Amino acid sequence: MVTWKEHPLDRCEGQIITAFRELKGVYEKLRTDLDDATKRISTLQTVLMQAPADFRYPSSAIPFDKLQKRPDLIQEALENAQAEDVERLRSEYDGPARLGNFQPLMSKARDLLEEPRKPLMLLLSSVITVENAVTEYRKRLLEDPQLFRSQRSREALAHALGVAGPKPLTFTDIEDAGSLVAAQALVKAHTQGNSAEGEALLHGAGVSFDRWCAIVAALDDGRDPDLALQEADALVRRGLIQRTYRLGERS
Repeated sequence: MVTWKEHPLDRCEGQIITAFRELKGVYEKLRTDLDDATKRISTLQTVLMQAPADFRYPSSAIPFDKLQKRPDLIQEALENAQAEDVERLRSEYDGPARLGNFQPLMSKARDLLEEPRKPLMLLLSSVITVENAVTEYRKRLLEDPQLFRSQRSREALAHALGVAGPKPLTFTDIEDAGSLVAAQALVKAHTQGNSAEGEALLHGAGVSFDRWCAIVAALDDGRDPDLALQEADALVRRGLIQRTYRLGERS
């Protein structure tokens, strides 16, 4: 008595099963890559919404309006897989297949996936290029001179007065803002926040926060801050700076 036992596909052997498994793997990889590209484009759509004027979309990438349409076109090509070509291949290689030689058929069948694969690779390349441009722009936002100036000067005040320092803006904060225009606004708000807090801490010190920023920058660079006597006296009294004396030397 003959009995049949089913086995999972990955345990089956033979030319046709091996070739089919490879073809199935290629198809599934294309599907996964396409889904990934679609999600990343959706994210970029949010990130680039009303993008700041100084953001430069990379010229080497597919224009974004066209980039957004590409997944649907590739999806259609992947699903169709040229039905008429499939029928043509089946008829053309029916003879060898009937004799148990499925290799020519499966080899040509793999070629059918080249049509969606090539534009998909181009799509993914453009997505990566745009993502890199977004990352570089976010880094530049974090390196904004005004942000750094206000952060450093606010930290110097906190250190001198023995109070809590400001929470520095991080790259994660910039990313979490979502769109680039929102990230730009976050940097501006953080800079203004440092300034407002600095003005409050400097109340009665005789200098504005802007002037304090110039003093801190000069001292950090080892330069003379060119303080007026009245400014120096007020800052020393508040413990914000210290006078340093040294013996005179004739030049």
